[in-house]
Amino acid sequence: FNVFGPWQRPDHDYAAVVPKWLWKVMRGEPIEVHGDGTQTRDFTYVDSVVDVLMSAVTRKVSLDTPVNLAFGRRHSLLDLLERIEALLGVTPQVEFTAPRVGDVRNSENDPTLLESVFPEVSPVELDPALEKTAEWLREHHRG
Repeated sequence: FNVFGPWQRPDHDYAAVVPKWLWKVMRGEPIEVHGDGTQTRDFTYVDSVVDVLMSAVTRKVSLDTPVNLAFGRRHSLLDLLERIEALLGVTPQVEFTAPRVGDVRNSENDPTLLESVFPEVSPVELDPALEKTAEWLREHHRG
C-alpha cells in the first residue's frame, strides 16, 4: 500500500505519489495524473508503519500469515490533489494522461487482521500526515 512520509525522495521517476506531488506543487511544476484521477489508494503514513513494527518487536508478535499494513482508508487521487491545494494554498497544475498499463484502479486494504493483531495502533490521518511530509520537504529537500 502507499506508504509515504519524510525521507522519501520526491525527485525521481519511481517516487511515491505523495512526496512527488507535494514537491512539484511547492516548485510550481505540473503534476501528471495517469487516468482521470478517480482511482483510489490506501495511503499509510510512515509513522503508522513504525508503530506497528515497534509493537511487533516489543510484543514478539509472530504469525503464520502476512499482515497487510494499511488501514482501509482509500482516497482518490483527485481528493489528494484537493488536500494538497488546501495545505499549500496553491492550485496544482494538473496534466491528465492516459492510464498506465496494468495500473490498479482501486487499492484498499481490509484492515481486520491488522487491527486484531495490533489493536493499540491507529493510523495517522491523511491531512496531518501530508502536513508533516510537506514540512520535511521544505526543510530538507533542495533537489
